[in-house]
Amino acid sequence: TRARRGSPLYFKVMEAEGFVAAADARRDPRTAELARDYFIPNDVLSSLGMLIMAEGRPAGIVCAETARETREWSAADRNLVSAVCDYAALAILEERRVQLERSKDLLSHAIVHDLNNPMTALLCSCEFLEEELEGRMTKGQHERFKDIYYVLNEMREMINDILRISKMEAGSLEPELRSVPARGIVDGAVKTMLPRARAERKSLKCGEICGQPVKADADLAGRVLQNLINNALKFSPASGQVTVQAEARRGGKEMLFSVSDSGPGIPEEHIGRIFDKYFQGPAAAAARGGMGLGLTFCRMVVDAHGGRIWAENCPGGGSVFRFTLPLG
Repeated sequence: TRARRGSPLYFKVMEAEGFVAAADARRDPRTAELARDYFIPNDVLSSLGMLIMAEGRPAGIVCAETARETREWSAADRNLVSAVCDYAALAILEERRVQLERSKDLLSHAIVHDLNNPMTALLCSCEFLEEELEGRMTKGQHERFKDIYYVLNEMREMINDILRISKMEAGSLEPELRSVPARGIVDGAVKTMLPRARAERKSLKCGEICGQPVKADADLAGRVLQNLINNALKFSPASGQVTVQAEARRGGKEMLFSVSDSGPGIPEEHIGRIFDKYFQGPAAAAARGGMGLGLTFCRMVVDAHGGRIWAENCPGGGSVFRFTLPLG
């Protein structure tokens, strides 16, 4: 905690200099105030205290002490305590990260609980309304209606992603592996995302698609592709292009799927973190929609299939997301 007026000199010096090295802790003016209540009752003769800094703020103190004889603290001693402080800071930051993630999980589940039923009711109402107004809507009205339905469906899928991630973390959602044509997975994902691409005046097309089957859960693998295509469309500019490919690799042992875009690319410092739960870079945070869970879901599904997933920046601009599934 920050040293306040009236607090022992020890803490004021600690905050100002970052450490206090006292060969005679009972007589050193910087530590003498602590002698009666701490050093003497605990038989401490020498003390070397160093501040733990986490995210630029004091988070605690690590102390090395001697009891049998006094000690002149050397540079090696300070380096050792400094290393312990660094490890302590990492542990504190990790605990904070876990607590923050736990809080986000609780919030996410509250959102799921509160939105799932109303969202289902809205989608059902849209379907009934479309049937009632069939043949009576203008082309423009029909397009706006489709946009509303698409947004509602996308929000439902975000809710479902949270549910799926929770189930996978709990081990209650196992992929049902079957031999599935890779083309069927790609075609299904592209067909689902094509209305959005057209609405945003962006190109979504298939490149080379291998005809061999993969050993996969078709629904989960399709959702991975949909998430990656959705991500690519989100960051591609107007008139941009998104391309989906699938090709056999590694001597016919796996299928490599890829989704490339014409967006701004991924900052190099973020490439290793974009699949982390709730992580969003500046561009993602500024873009509409998303909770930082879509790519996490993709990673968990691919891992459950025994595959790999990663992202790269393209030399000419844009980025490409790749993942592998075993051939079936």
